[in-house]
Amino acid sequence: MKQKIMHNFSLKLISVLLALMVWLLIINIEDPTISKNISSVPVEVINENAITEAGKCYVLGETQTVSIRVRGPKSVIDKIDESDFKAVADLSKYSITNAVPVEVKFLNTREFTTKPEIIYGETSSINIELDDFVTESFKVDIATKGVVNEGYYISKDEISVNEKEIKISGPKSLMKQIDKVAVVVDVSDVKEETTVLAVIKAYDVYGGLIDSERMVYNKDAINVTVRPLIEKEIPIKVVTKGKAKKNYKENNIKSSVESIKIAGTKDSVDAIGMISLQIDIDDKNKKITKKFDLTKYISSTVKLTSLQSETIVTV
Repeated sequence: MKQKIMHNFSLKLISVLLALMVWLLIINIEDPTISKNISSVPVEVINENAITEAGKCYVLGETQTVSIRVRGPKSVIDKIDESDFKAVADLSKYSITNAVPVEVKFLNTREFTTKPEIIYGETSSINIELDDFVTESFKVDIATKGVVNEGYYISKDEISVNEKEIKISGPKSLMKQIDKVAVVVDVSDVKEETTVLAVIKAYDVYGGLIDSERMVYNKDAINVTVRPLIEKEIPIKVVTKGKAKKNYKENNIKSSVESIKIAGTKDSVDAIGMISLQIDIDDKNKKITKKFDLTKYISSTVKLTSLQSETIVTV
């Protein structure tokens, strides 16, 4: 058997190579007809007024693309993709089954010598859902990003908007998903009063962005003004009043909070140098503990920015 295979082996090998070359030559010369599946051709929607004039709006189903199969010369079919086709859904042809026919056409923008044939999928359909078109008003919330410069303080109280309420229109089912509407302001490097234009965005109950072309805002952006305050750390000092009982002397005076931070205008924070807490030890001979509300020891012209608003003093 081996002898038969090896007999004139070089001639057999040359024959195979020649056959392969002839086959490739025929393929290139003949350019045979082949077919190919093309998926994900984007669908363009036209004649939307057929729906809107009825006081309704539409929401596209999960499938917003169509698939087709084309046939033509191999030299053409190998090069084309979904970008060479246009799919159009005409809403004026909407049916009671929620289906809208989709017509697919070959664009030939690259000027192929031969136009491919669409075997099937030339007229397909997509599903749409009709919904009521509603308009609602929303309060504009403020969110911040970035890190405030050291020595400055910015909270939502220091940020204002020129429009406290905006209106959004869209499909009722989509509008129900809106939990809040907000603008995001970057507070990094803000050291003086600054006004910026911020884009309005809608969010769902989980904080996810709701971004849909079906939603129309009466204003896409609003002016936001940031007025940073000067922040300052203020030490706390404890002083005693009176005289301890005979043979006793005050010792180990401590405050659970040693300093606080306040914010305000430069003049208002400069006016406060220290907070003095007084505790009465007159005729005392046992440990004294007293709670102080620190907000009562600062001016109304500044605000307490520390997390602790109370301190416990022990003597």
